[in-house]
Amino acid sequence: MRSMMLHKISGILSGTPTWVFFVFAYLVFIGIKATKDRIMHVGKIFLMPSIFFALFLTRLIAIGRLDVCMIFSIAMFISLAFSYFFLKREPLKIEKSHVFVKGSYETLIVVMIIFIIKYYFGYMKAVNGELEKYLIAEIIISGITSGFLVNKAIHYARLICVK
Repeated sequence: MRSMMLHKISGILSGTPTWVFFVFAYLVFIGIKATKDRIMHVGKIFLMPSIFFALFLTRLIAIGRLDVCMIFSIAMFISLAFSYFFLKREPLKIEKSHVFVKGSYETLIVVMIIFIIKYYFGYMKAVNGELEKYLIAEIIISGITSGFLVNKAIHYARLICVK
């Protein structure tokens, strides 16, 4: 049974385009870099949330269904509310156009969750086609991660505007 599972995993990985491994390596690099305290330009703080949110919106537009947009919106707003009220936020030290950001594993965990979900659903679509159950699950998870990232960007924007 174990060798059968390893064979299946190796088949999945061998069918993966090479560029996906480069994206994975880059995301791991960014995530590990985010575990260390660092000084960043203010604009860089909003880069990752903006990119991922734009990717999610592009997917929603490509699907073009109102029910899917509603599911995404509900999941995103629930995540926004949850992360706003329950996540502890560190204050930022801001000097001119640079910000001191305390390192954490938050970014690494979020980008890995997004990558794994996108990889899994991409594989399932390639094997089984665009099934409704995969689409809804992907949209809910995308909404949750979007809400988290948007909340983080709003938190940073509020702190920066106060300074």
